[in-house]
Amino acid sequence: MEKRADRDSAEHAGAKEVNMIYQPLAAAIGMGIFFEKIDFILIDFSASKIEITIFANAIPISEDIISLVPGNYNES
Repeated sequence: MEKRADRDSAEHAGAKEVNMIYQPLAAAIGMGIFFEKIDFILIDFSASKIEITIFANAIPISEDIISLVPGNYNES
């Protein structure tokens, strides 16, 4: 549902074309490591979770989320 809302917001703002990418990929591009490294692990810390993404040949191959909120367990 969140992806749909993001796409609708971009189109409503006047975007002619909307391309969605995964957040870990956007983070790797923003940090400049996506084009420099081929194999790497990206760890994203936030207040309520830790996201771990493994990239091989610059493609995300594995992703997991560790919840830091007591009683909220990830079933992935």
